[in-house]
Amino acid sequence: MIRDAIFSMVNNDYSKYGAQIRNALNFITNNCASDLSLADVAAALYISPSYLTRLLKSKTGKGFNAWLHIIRIEKTKELLEKSDLRHYEIAEQVGYNSYKIFSEYFSKIVGCNARNYRGTIRGCMKS
Repeated sequence: MIRDAIFSMVNNDYSKYGAQIRNALNFITNNCASDLSLADVAAALYISPSYLTRLLKSKTGKGFNAWLHIIRIEKTKELLEKSDLRHYEIAEQVGYNSYKIFSEYFSKIVGCNARNYRGTIRGCMKS
């Protein structure tokens, strides 16, 4: 389920969702580096936070926080592949205030830590 969401992220393909979901996910994608809240996204879409929560959960199976972490980690993967920034710098750039929390979510979503991911990706690119 999480891997399917990540695959959609790679293609930035939210077309399978309705307009409000697409708008919410695009807003999260464009603003995830800031201290983004459910209320911020709901306000941008002119809907209530509780309605946005129900909408995300019923249509995607994931809530706001899950989507926020998935999107932040996808941006992290791009930065790990394309930059030489240190892991803690990347964590800050994608919106994490705590490196520990960043590491936990990265491992949970990707299945390995950021260091191993970068090493594997760079090894594959050289081949």
